[in-house]
Amino acid sequence: MRIRGLVYDHDGTLIDSIDLVVTATNAALRSVGVAGAERDEIVRGMVFPTIERLGRHAGDDDRARDIDLATRYHDEAWRLGADAAHPYDGVRNLLRIMHSRGLRQGMLSNNQGRFIRRVMSAHGLDVWLAPILGEEDVPAPKPSAEGFMKIARQWGFEPSAILLVGDSAADAGTAQAAGCPSVGVTWGAHSRDELEVAGFDRVIDRPEELPDLIAELG
Repeated sequence: MRIRGLVYDHDGTLIDSIDLVVTATNAALRSVGVAGAERDEIVRGMVFPTIERLGRHAGDDDRARDIDLATRYHDEAWRLGADAAHPYDGVRNLLRIMHSRGLRQGMLSNNQGRFIRRVMSAHGLDVWLAPILGEEDVPAPKPSAEGFMKIARQWGFEPSAILLVGDSAADAGTAQAAGCPSVGVTWGAHSRDELEVAGFDRVIDRPEELPDLIAELG
């Protein structure tokens, strides 16, 4: 079946938000007296939903405390603002090309939907993406396929006609659970080796490669 739509991840796929995530995470942890985490540790944790991720960094399984940490994280990310995250080189043109070809484009993230919609709007990328869904907008976070299937139903497409584009094992797992094709991108937080092990169908190194790949897939 030919590709009719694309669902992108946010952090590490369309948007370089790593510095923002590191800063906001450590601010949240230190605000409750927990030592900050190393950058690499935070990057590795970005595959998890915010509450779980903050709990892992805090080293506890206190749900109420982890919810409070996630709230503190979101408050700090909101304070830092959309200017602290920016599109990767080539992303704007990629979205424009896919739109010109008549392909639907949406976003599914384990980050806060309210914040990623703010980022997309601030950079003028939301005109090409609908819907834009975050962790509070779906029944379960990635690697669950529930958010992806919500988008597929909204578009009226079979999962096999939608390409999932991401940069983590959670994205690859979502594609496998949904039964859709997937592409991993190396310009985010994870290496080509990690993405291939995660199980992406294809791995690319530059946004400019994606239009040709979609043409190849049909």
